[in-house]
This record gives sequence, structure tokens and C-alpha cells, in this order.
Amino acid sequence: MNSVVTQENQDQILPLMRFISETVLVDSHSFTPMRGAGKDPSLGPPSPSDLSALYRDAIPLFRYYAQRDRVSKAQAAHFLASQERRYRLWADVMAGNGLPFQCQAG
Repeated sequence: MNSVVTQENQDQILPLMRFISETVLVDSHSFTPMRGAGKDPSLGPPSPSDLSALYRDAIPLFRYYAQRDRVSKAQAAHFLASQERRYRLWADVMAGNGLPFQCQAG
């Protein structure tokens, strides 16, 4: 499951993630910052620092999903490391630092 994070809903993401983890059987639940222009011009992505803070607060939930599936410790560590890289990359790009690689999409 994936939730899109905006400036408006960023405070609702963790409660939503907790609710989902307690009531719905999903493989995992992550979030993505809003990208592009929304229909409502007042909506926008969270700030890079807010996205980083949300990620830090969500780490226990990411651990829950990594450990719940009874995968090896190495697989769980790989999942958690990939989540960290994902959110660090987004925060860096949103802060204007660009991609750490050449974009192949054009």
C-alpha cells in the first residue's frame, strides 16, 4: 500500500499507517511525496525536512512489516535499507540537490 503525502495531509499519514497495520493485511505500507501540480493549486508536497521527519517517525512501522513476514534478518535489513535510501533520495531531490545519477528518462 502506498499513500501520497501532501502539505495538507502529512500529519495524518502516521495515524493512517498505524490503523492499516492494525486492521488490514497488506505486505507493506509506504508513502510517496506528491509530485507535479495537483488540481488544487494550494496542495503541494511536504518540505524535505517534513518528509525526512515523517520517514524517521515511520521507521517502527517499516520494521513491523519487515519482521512480520518472517523473512531472514538479512532480507529485513535489505528492505529497511532500501526504504532509507528511497526517502533520503526524495528529500535530497526535493531540497534541490538533484539526482545522484544521470536520469535515463530524458
